[in-house]
Amino acid sequence: MVNCAVLGCNSNNNRKCKNTCKYRFFAFPLRKKTLVKAWIAKCGQNVKINVNTARICSKHFLDSDYQLKEKLLGYPKEKWKLNLDSIPSVHLPKETPSCSTSQVNRKMRAENKSRRQLVEQIMTDNVVPEVLENDPTNVEMDNNQEIEEFSLSHSIGTQTTFMDYTKKIEELEEENKQLKIKLDTAMLQWGHYKCYPKLFKIFNKQLSRRSNI
Repeated sequence: MVNCAVLGCNSNNNRKCKNTCKYRFFAFPLRKKTLVKAWIAKCGQNVKINVNTARICSKHFLDSDYQLKEKLLGYPKEKWKLNLDSIPSVHLPKETPSCSTSQVNRKMRAENKSRRQLVEQIMTDNVVPEVLENDPTNVEMDNNQEIEEFSLSHSIGTQTTFMDYTKKIEELEEENKQLKIKLDTAMLQWGHYKCYPKLFKIFNKQLSRRSNI
């Protein structure tokens, strides 16, 4: 048989007692320690309560403590489910000053605040490196460094290109000199052969053959 854990409440699930068997019984929200402490405080018991087996009847909850979904769907009250943060609030023994609802609410708010701070700290730790990488100052420094490296490489490349061109010009000038020497020699030979008609014809044939090749 299940009895209500609230001090002074006679509700139980004994079907023989019709007056005490008309209420539903809810288990303690074990996943939320702060909420469990609030439920224990509402019970007003002087002895330790076994929250794993203890129950509180529906007489100590208001209609606003139940989820809205079941109400809108027209479910009977026997099938209504409690909200995740519901606390017994009616037909309770007098609360002790150390276990008031305001203190319990303050503790719950403090826990929620500490959890939010922990989450923010974790997010900050993960974001800081990315922020530093994307910092405009760092980006500007990287850009300046890249510009300096490009300028240096460009200047070196320009010097190298200029030296290559200078060397090429010198080679062309030397080749031009050699061609002039060959041309002068050819002109002398042409003039020499012109004085002798037979040799001049042979010379012209050789030139035509070379031009055809």
